[in-house]
Amino acid sequence: MTGRPGLAPAVQLFVFCLLGVLCTVLVINTLRVPVGFGARGYSAEFDDVGGLGPGSEVTVAGVRVGRVLGVDREIRAGGEVTAVVHFEVEQDNPVTAGARASVRYGDMLGIRYLSLDPTPGGAPAVRGAVDMPEGSRIPLEDTTGPVDLTALVNGFKPLFDSVRPEEVNALSHTVVAAFQGEPGAMDTLLSRLALLSRDVLDREDVYTRLADNVEALGDTLTGREGDLRRLVRGLDEVSGALADGGGRDLALLIDRGGASSAALAAMLEETDRDLRTSVDAARHTTDGWVPRTDEFESTLGRVPGFAREVNALTRKGGFLSLYMCNFTVSWDGMQANPFGHQNSEVCR
Repeated sequence: MTGRPGLAPAVQLFVFCLLGVLCTVLVINTLRVPVGFGARGYSAEFDDVGGLGPGSEVTVAGVRVGRVLGVDREIRAGGEVTAVVHFEVEQDNPVTAGARASVRYGDMLGIRYLSLDPTPGGAPAVRGAVDMPEGSRIPLEDTTGPVDLTALVNGFKPLFDSVRPEEVNALSHTVVAAFQGEPGAMDTLLSRLALLSRDVLDREDVYTRLADNVEALGDTLTGREGDLRRLVRGLDEVSGALADGGGRDLALLIDRGGASSAALAAMLEETDRDLRTSVDAARHTTDGWVPRTDEFESTLGRVPGFAREVNALTRKGGFLSLYMCNFTVSWDGMQANPFGHQNSEVCR
């Protein structure tokens, strides 16, 4: 007796599909953290759950005993927002009355789980002397939110910058574990910091120079405290003036700043040689004036008297006319004409 043609392939396909469905169900049950039938339901209040969601694990001393069903938002009497986490545990692991709860990080990728912790008196979190009634809620004062991982890691950023890249991940995980209060994590953190301090000690000269520079900078700023105060007040006044009128003055300054800078650059480029010559001549002139400042000041002091005498002579008639044909300052073989070489028409 022979079977129907094509029946064997159909049976094989059916068996293959059945195995695929069973594997899928097994994977889903693993991911959904099943707790079996007759689970006990509870809830807990938190200020912040940090991304804890349905399906997250509920653990006791690192052992999975349940799962999170969901998270709701409630507004308290004072207007504060509270996160209420609903979870269930296995029938054989009832939560002990007075047990605490905390949200912790499962890894550095941000996976979180709910941890049931012993009571303040030291009783175990589950299967203690007195069970918490089903449906009860752990109050806010008995819960601990997650560590702000971003702020924590940023606080250790200078240390992370000074160590080798392969040690950063291990150190980060140890820091998070230590601040979450996991047993033995603080000892591990201290030992790692001790090892990493060897690398820091190798750079002692860098930190010494940095400290010296900071100290010198502090001394300089302290000595110029008055100048810094005036600078800050001046900047405040300038910024306030520019901000008046909706910032139109500032916008106009920015728009015209480019053109003004370009015009100034062109002017300096064209007059650079003459400007340098004038500066050099003025420098030689002042070099001769400075040693004889007293004589120069005495001469200038007699100029008003000389002018009064001239005015007295010319007050009643044009008996005397004075013209300055040129003004040349000569000193030690050097000459300078502050008013140029052009003479007045009378002197031509």
